[in-house]
Amino acid sequence: MSTGTQVAKATGLIVLITLASKVTGFLRTVVLADVYGATCLTDSYMAATVYPNTLFAGINSALATTFIPLYTEIRERRGRASAYDYANTVFTVLFLALVALMGIGFVTALPVLPLYVPGWVGKACAGTSQIQLTLELTWVMLPTLLFIGLAAVQTGILQAEADFGPPAAVGIPQNLLLIAVVLGLAGRLNIFAAALGTLVGGSSYVALQAVALRRHGFRYRPRLAWRSPELARMGRMVLPVFLSTFVGQAGYIVDRILASTLAPGSISALSYAALVNNVVLGIFVTALVTVMYPTLARYTAHADYAGFLDAIRRALGVLALVTLPVAVGTAVLRLPVVEVVFERGAFGAQAAAQTAYALVFFAVGLTGNAAAILLPRAFFALQDTRTPTLYGLVAVAVNIVADLLLIRPLAQGGLALGTSLAQWALAGLLLWQLRRRTGPLGGSRLARTFVKSLAAAGVTGAVVDGLYRLTRAWPAAHGFVAQAAQLAFLAAVGAAVYAVLTWRFRVEETAYLLDILRQGWTRLRAAV
Repeated sequence: MSTGTQVAKATGLIVLITLASKVTGFLRTVVLADVYGATCLTDSYMAATVYPNTLFAGINSALATTFIPLYTEIRERRGRASAYDYANTVFTVLFLALVALMGIGFVTALPVLPLYVPGWVGKACAGTSQIQLTLELTWVMLPTLLFIGLAAVQTGILQAEADFGPPAAVGIPQNLLLIAVVLGLAGRLNIFAAALGTLVGGSSYVALQAVALRRHGFRYRPRLAWRSPELARMGRMVLPVFLSTFVGQAGYIVDRILASTLAPGSISALSYAALVNNVVLGIFVTALVTVMYPTLARYTAHADYAGFLDAIRRALGVLALVTLPVAVGTAVLRLPVVEVVFERGAFGAQAAAQTAYALVFFAVGLTGNAAAILLPRAFFALQDTRTPTLYGLVAVAVNIVADLLLIRPLAQGGLALGTSLAQWALAGLLLWQLRRRTGPLGGSRLARTFVKSLAAAGVTGAVVDGLYRLTRAWPAAHGFVAQAAQLAFLAAVGAAVYAVLTWRFRVEETAYLLDILRQGWTRLRAAV
């Protein structure tokens, strides 16, 4: 089986599993919006998730990107038993580090929070200080770091062994557990039910993947091989990746700092809009990148740089083909999408308008964001963790400057646009540097794919917008089911128009995308 077919087959599987995960994730967000709305309570909860999530994102990315190449190298040269010994050493060292990090987090959360949400100093929420409420929610969720950090090593082993299903599925029980806790305890614990559900859901990450690892013969045994050369190499590689991810989170943090000075609900509106915008990133882009990374690591391990470059070019072309119509469609249908997904219970028309307004500016950066997810993995596969860190710093600077310039005229929309511009800047810089390092990437072919896909997406957006204007009065008078049916109809028409146009324009990556979808459909039929 060719590498392209293997990637398509694995990507199809992950797309299906991730789709199920994202459906439950949407249900989770819908439940949170229904129970709590877009208020100071949800602002506090979402602000409280930033502190542990920032640490988690850095740890998870650092482990996933440095562990897989080294684990693969040990397995190829010395066998799976040696690779498992190395994994056990990483597990043990990481456990000790995470316990220490949690302790630091508990101590530093109080002085850090007023710096993170300065607009909340002196403000009250639900009869208490909003800063104090956010602090207590942070304390409840901090232990999630331990579960998700250890799960990152499990994910690395499974992905290196080409077992992509369990890591893709971990979000399903996590989402369902959070939903259950919120629905069962919100009446007694209010917003603390969401924090407790986050903690309980996080524990499922380790449990689910532990079962999958047992099928591969892996058993955790405490082990400390301090003199392992691979552990030393991983230590040297981890810090730049951690800093790169932390730097990437800095833009997110700045957005929330500035949003805390806007109207109540602005942080929630940004978070809900980002979730809608990131659906395609979570379902398709993450799936493709997850499968591509071990593949890229194998290419570099065998010094097959022609295959490496071809895989990068093809992946970038497919990302443009998929994300451009989604970005245009999201911008055109921003309000009906938000209304169908969120507008019920405590989430009213004002919150929907706030969220839809931010969503259109997030959509501008969707394709750049997709490329910025893939391209750092190319450098990590080359065991270069410094270049993405350097250009990540530049992207954060772009984000901060854009935020400061745009927040006054565009409010939360300016913060979303600043994030989009930063993602495009990061993608462009990384693509330029990768070409300098490895040689031509087939830029003319990529440009043709981008231009053709953008033209097809633009025409599709105009068609969908016209149909929406003609039909928008009827669903508004007939309730949720009619709104959902209208949205599904417009999405189906848009997909059909886009498919015909890309076929007529002869976009090269269409065949590869069809292969991915065909493999996914085959897997679905086999499962049913």
